[in-house]
Amino acid sequence: MLITDREAPADVPTTNALDAIDLGDIPPAYLSFGSTPGPMEEPPAVGEKRTYIVRVECTGTSESVRSDGEHRFGRKLTILWAVPKGESEPPDPDADQPALFDEDGEVSADAGDDEDDDLVGGDPELDDEACGRPPFSDGAV
Repeated sequence: MLITDREAPADVPTTNALDAIDLGDIPPAYLSFGSTPGPMEEPPAVGEKRTYIVRVECTGTSESVRSDGEHRFGRKLTILWAVPKGESEPPDPDADQPALFDEDGEVSADAGDDEDDDLVGGDPELDDEACGRPPFSDGAV
């Protein structure tokens, strides 16, 4: 049977049972990533789908009442960085960073491995000329 009127049947109570659900102190919010675009190296092509890991900072909140009476909450987010899924994330500048030197002035074990460690101290068989240094960098000029 096709129902053509918009009236609810008399024997079916109408209710908004969702109003009785406690959502806690923070209601769900719509996310807005701001209106200022940022540059992206190697952007996706039209129609291409990619997944990104994004770090954001919440910079504002909003609340509005729509014409149908719905309260809509929002959060304005500023993108701090975004990397394709699978790439390493940039370090968090707010996190504690390991010391580069220990109390004795030596390179700290937490400082990480330097890929140029084998060059420290120089190679006695290489002189300035063999290294291709211009004359002004040797201090003689």
